[in-house]
Amino acid sequence: MEWSKIEGEARLDMLVQKAAIEQVNSNYCWGLDTRDTELFLSVFHEDGIWDFGAAFGTFSGHAAIREGFAATLQMMAEMHHLTADTVLEIDG
Repeated sequence: MEWSKIEGEARLDMLVQKAAIEQVNSNYCWGLDTRDTELFLSVFHEDGIWDFGAAFGTFSGHAAIREGFAATLQMMAEMHHLTADTVLEIDG
């Protein structure tokens, strides 16, 4: 949907949704980079799944994600996430 065709409250609502999604992405990255377990967990629902690939594993639910996060931090001395050019299309 083209932003230029959306007006009024609908446009404001879409901008708020976009900002909220971008904040979740930022919290994921910042939580990893600063080793902030609670911030990192905040991006997942209680029954969420963190699929960190074959090298690190898949973790289901907050308890497992917490354990996987701790194990990941043991393997990596530092992490630095840089994100840019977020492209989101909101339909509805």
